[in-house]
Amino acid sequence: MTQPIAGVAPTGIQEVTVMTVWPSLSATAFGRFWGRLFAIEVGFRIFGVPLTIGRLMALVSIPFMLALYFLMRLPRFPGVIIGIKNPWCWVYRLTNRRVVVENPVWSRDQGRVAGSLRFN
Repeated sequence: MTQPIAGVAPTGIQEVTVMTVWPSLSATAFGRFWGRLFAIEVGFRIFGVPLTIGRLMALVSIPFMLALYFLMRLPRFPGVIIGIKNPWCWVYRLTNRRVVVENPVWSRDQGRVAGSLRFN
């Protein structure tokens, strides 16, 4: 192998995937809204355990957050059998040339940011 870093090729030769990242719940407006509610620290202590509004909201939101998490992971939900595309499922793919937002099933680009990094 003639490459200094395994799996990474110079930009002029070919485009190589460096890493693939699934977005977190905070990538959605719904997740950011609930995150702001979790940060509320108004409350009191019961037997030394802080009972805050944010912690109560975290307990209340468990079913909603689990549903959103799996919705973002299942590429063909709700039509798993029929194959209806899930618009809330996307993946960020970082290459040596660009950042690509794509659907994990068909690997079609939903968006991209191209650029070059130059280190002097």
